[in-house]
Amino acid sequence: MAYDNIRRLLKDGYPWKIKGNGGYTAYLVDIQPLVDHDYEAIYRYPGGDCCHDLESIKSYFTILEQFPPEDEEQPRPVKYGPYLIVWLDRYDCWCIYDDGGNKVREPHWATIEEARAAIISREAL
Repeated sequence: MAYDNIRRLLKDGYPWKIKGNGGYTAYLVDIQPLVDHDYEAIYRYPGGDCCHDLESIKSYFTILEQFPPEDEEQPRPVKYGPYLIVWLDRYDCWCIYDDGGNKVREPHWATIEEARAAIISREAL
């Protein structure tokens, strides 16, 4: 589960928010298992996800926030056509439900704009 993975990465020293890859800001979203029980962090950039190891982050990236804000207010659900877009919590992403309350897609989008675009392009459906 992403919550446990993010907590593990934060405990191991991975930062919550970084600036890199051409100056873009990225947020910690999950863990990427590698061989021999090794792993890297997955960061979400505006253009997509990217994996980084801790040493390269410390050497080549700017750490903007080491930990997520504790008092971050959760956005309100947004109605978009027949769909409801809901923020799960500060560790997760937007999730889309149909008007019957059924989950259409698992958490995936980092921003409300990405979730709306997925509905428009029918990627989420």
